[in-house]
Amino acid sequence: MGNILIQAPHNSGSMYYNYKGLFSIVLMAILDADYRVLYANCGDKGRVSDGGVFQNTTFCHKLQNGQLSIPGPEPIINEQYVLPYVLVAFPLTENIMKPFAGTHEQGSITRVYNYRLSRARRLVENVFGIICSVFRIFQKPILFHPDKACNDLFICA
Repeated sequence: MGNILIQAPHNSGSMYYNYKGLFSIVLMAILDADYRVLYANCGDKGRVSDGGVFQNTTFCHKLQNGQLSIPGPEPIINEQYVLPYVLVAFPLTENIMKPFAGTHEQGSITRVYNYRLSRARRLVENVFGIICSVFRIFQKPILFHPDKACNDLFICA
């Protein structure tokens, strides 16, 4: 999830005003472990939470209705465990994972799990950093109306 800075739209009030005190639209992307963007959604208002942005996508609706071609659970580690394919973040369901809340004892299973999950989330942050360095338009506020900004972004991508 990344915030794309925009010039404050006329008469928008605080709709595009995000928690960082800037006007933005949200770019949400679903990536694989090889830094490939599998799905992208652009245009939700900057004030909408990450979970709210996800809930507004066609991807979320298709995931909830079982309309995505997600492979079934597969064995890992010498076929000792069978685990489903998952997304990292958002609300917890069979195919979506999130970290355990709070602090956990060093070496505990929950702490190791949270660490591994944060490593996976770092991949997403890296991709947004790469996108910003390659497409310099993201380094300053976009001066278009949010709808026009999203259309132009996907023409470029």
